Amino acid sequence: MRAKFSTCFIAAPISVDTSRLRAALEMRKVRWIDAAAAAPTGASVITTIESAIRQANFVCAVLSDNSESPWVLFELGLAKGLRRPILIFAEPGTKMPAELQDINYARVSLDDPGAIEFHLDAFLKNSPRHPARPKPHRHRQAQTDISWLEEKLTSLPTDQASQRAFQFEAIVAQLFEQAGAVVSTNQAPDTGADMVVWLDQLQASLPNPLVVEARIGHLTPQKLSQSEEQIRRYANAVHGGAGFLIYYDFDGRDFGPAERQWPLVFRYSVRQFAALVARGELVREVLGRRNRLTHWGPA
Repeated sequence: MRAKFSTCFIAAPISVDTSRLRAALEMRKVRWIDAAAAAPTGASVITTIESAIRQANFVCAVLSDNSESPWVLFELGLAKGLRRPILIFAEPGTKMPAELQDINYARVSLDDPGAIEFHLDAFLKNSPRHPARPKPHRHRQAQTDISWLEEKLTSLPTDQASQRAFQFEAIVAQLFEQAGAVVSTNQAPDTGADMVVWLDQLQASLPNPLVVEARIGHLTPQKLSQSEEQIRRYANAVHGGAGFLIYYDFDGRDFGPAERQWPLVFRYSVRQFAALVARGELVREVLGRRNRLTHWGPA
């Protein structure tokens, strides 16, 4: 992948081995620097770090329960103040501070180069070079044309289950893209999910990436419940955000919303989901359902 960024500041405890992260950056032609490698600027360490972050296009931070460091949080504060895009790698078991949960983060072991590369590629693909200043939330999206949907559904193979599933996943991915999401159909390491998506307008309430499963066939409530349990496992493997189950039942049944469990799963038939995308109401509807589920009200 060709990176949009050329320089990265790494914020990590001095005792944490970041060699695999550094190698992943170098493979993508991204120069890295950290506090130890930064050339002294001015009379203080703080001035040196601020200068290094200011010169970087983005910041990668590492959080670890085994090696806590107040410097990492300080460097993250500087990066946020300087409006640098941030990607946090939180090692498994690390408790995420509440004030950081609206920042892109991934539950990743730094001993797993595949997982590091997966989340780094997704971040580089999805993040704007210059983050916009905060604006009031606008949950209505642009309307979009989904007139292609019915033709694609009717042309799905009837005698090749694997090919039918593959084509249905492509349909779901296209709908998410029309909703403004960045989609990766390369399976997330250690999850096996059909795809993961990044939808910026949901980030503050439902940390990205979001896991997506696409189910097609003669479905039952039991089959969908099994899929939801898989999605929850996948979501926890990514970082515990949430997931979508988009289904197409050959018998035309609507199975209603998913069970009220965490991580949240948003279940829609493909036509329900497409209608929300077409009207530009996906984000508003998901946030409304999320709020109702959070307060245990009507789904």
